[in-house]
Amino acid sequence: MTGEFSNPLRRPDAGYSAVATSFIAFVPKFLVVLAVLIVVVNGALPQLEMAITGGSLPFMPKPLLLLILGFGTMFLLKGRFQSSPLLPVVVVLAVYCSFEAIFLCFVQGLSYAELRSSLDYCFFLFIGVVASVIPLQIKPRRILALLLVIEFACLALSTMQFLTNSPVVPTESSDHAFRVLSYEFLDQTRCFSLFANGLQAGLFYSFMGGLSITFCLRRGSKIFGFVLLALSAFGCYATYTRLTMISFILSAIAVFLMSRNGTAKYTQLLPLFSLFCALLVVVQGLHSSAGEGRNDLANSSSLNQRVIDWGIYTARFVAGSPADILFGTGQGPYVPFGAPDRPDNASPIPVDNAYLLVPLGSGLLGLVVLGNIYWRLWLFLHKRAIVSKGHLLKGITGIVSTVPFVCSISDPPTQIIAWLLLAVCLTDEDDVAPRALPSTLNEGYLRVA
Repeated sequence: MTGEFSNPLRRPDAGYSAVATSFIAFVPKFLVVLAVLIVVVNGALPQLEMAITGGSLPFMPKPLLLLILGFGTMFLLKGRFQSSPLLPVVVVLAVYCSFEAIFLCFVQGLSYAELRSSLDYCFFLFIGVVASVIPLQIKPRRILALLLVIEFACLALSTMQFLTNSPVVPTESSDHAFRVLSYEFLDQTRCFSLFANGLQAGLFYSFMGGLSITFCLRRGSKIFGFVLLALSAFGCYATYTRLTMISFILSAIAVFLMSRNGTAKYTQLLPLFSLFCALLVVVQGLHSSAGEGRNDLANSSSLNQRVIDWGIYTARFVAGSPADILFGTGQGPYVPFGAPDRPDNASPIPVDNAYLLVPLGSGLLGLVVLGNIYWRLWLFLHKRAIVSKGHLLKGITGIVSTVPFVCSISDPPTQIIAWLLLAVCLTDEDDVAPRALPSTLNEGYLRVA
């Protein structure tokens, strides 16, 4: 007999309940994935809105709100937290963020908007570590398929920008709510694709380049892996952003070493190698002869200007009071601060160095706390990645290993923090290499056979 009569204990509405429960659980996962993609591909939604409305942005996404809604809804559905080795990190970061916010608000006198600008990456990082105790369990294969679609869409637009040497899409909304920054380099268009600047586009291609290495090393997908690697390398080069080109190489090397049994155990020190490369690049750029006069990617004028700016901000930090040096002043990425003899109406000098920006905003205490938290998160991801067979987790771990390098000539990379947030939400289903069954169980299965 079939149907309901074959199972008298089955409820008539069991199928409907299962579908309803599955749909309800899908909603918070969708919100989290949507928030991560909004942060990572941060120009896609504005470009779509401008294409529909003719230039204005009627809707500005708020990824932090989406994340809070997603995690809160999933917690209400499950009614529990899950155990996580990152729980001490959650507690430490919660205490630190609360203390720093109170200090900046009541001692330094920052407004709410200034506080958000100064600690935005800290709040986002806190949401990321909280994600590890929420039983979200997102399937990596679905996210991987979605990322491949986004990759090819971005590459198509980058190719058009590269061939025409023009932005192709709008670079600023009519209401000035969205603007693409620094999309020109020596009369060449930085192919920013669906991102807010070439740097973020390059970091996305760096991530996809590292992820493609996992396909190159897998039997049956090598051709696809090498094609994806070549396309991602082209996309990264087309941004004309040297920081991301080196990050691309570092990410690919990291994923390759973590995927090999003979070298995986040594890859725990990859962030230190990344930091060494950052120091090497800065020193080499400063000692390169006639670098400012070159008309190619070896031009060092921007690096030399950054070094001057770093000296200005370092002097400002050292001149602060002991409380400012220890706890910070709420310094954001851009402030109305200039060099001597600089016009008052000139644009603010960007810091472009997380190792300076964090002490200026949160003091030496913030630098120590965030550095320690990064190392704990790296060890957590690395431990999962070296035993994982999944493409997505290894790719995310590879790009996270480049953070010490990226921070040397950039602000704290919120885009990479978003990848880290997604990584702690991934399920191990179909992702972790199955361990060999005990011999007694194997013998039992043979007897049954």
